[in-house]
Amino acid sequence: MTTCIPKRPTNYIPVHGTGSFRIGRNGDWWQAGSRFSERLRKENIILTRPEDVFFWSSALDGVFGGEETWFAAAASLRYYLRDIPVHRRNIIAHSHGGQVVMLCAAGLCFPDGIIRPTHMSNVILVDTPLRGDMQMVYNQGRHFINNLVYIGDGGRNWMKRWGRLFGGDWKVRMEMEQAHHNIVRKGIGHSKVFNDPAILEFAIEEGWFEHLRK
Repeated sequence: MTTCIPKRPTNYIPVHGTGSFRIGRNGDWWQAGSRFSERLRKENIILTRPEDVFFWSSALDGVFGGEETWFAAAASLRYYLRDIPVHRRNIIAHSHGGQVVMLCAAGLCFPDGIIRPTHMSNVILVDTPLRGDMQMVYNQGRHFINNLVYIGDGGRNWMKRWGRLFGGDWKVRMEMEQAHHNIVRKGIGHSKVFNDPAILEFAIEEGWFEHLRK
């Protein structure tokens, strides 16, 4: 008789991207009760604070400089994490939510210029545009993250095109040089892992989210 051993439970904090914040829309991937969160829950990967998920304004930012919204969101994320032990600071960030996370980790988000880094355990960035003007932030932030994972679409989707333009260069970065692990697959799109059940099942079978248990 074969005994099925439950996977070790772990928690995660979702950080949404631009244009994602909608009050009362529980279908959004980062909210409790969404298809994404419920599917991960079956894998024993559970929202850290389902009744109080992190959110930021998600306003468009980073257009040829001027990342004030990201700075404010990063400072808010640092405050949100203050009572969560480092070993439970597991984060899944989508799109420009990844810029917010990296600014928070690097501690480069305060108007007084004082660097206040935030230590994190496992961080998964899903198709965050890898911008030229953010390389210094990535270089700094990676030192305060135990396990940094980048998941990206291997094609040249529209977010990568706009992201590189607004970042001030034309270079398309398929992999994140600063990440400990890169997972790049053509056809997964910019957000399909959150809203396409087939892509989500593929990601789970491939063990992408097992990185949260490191």
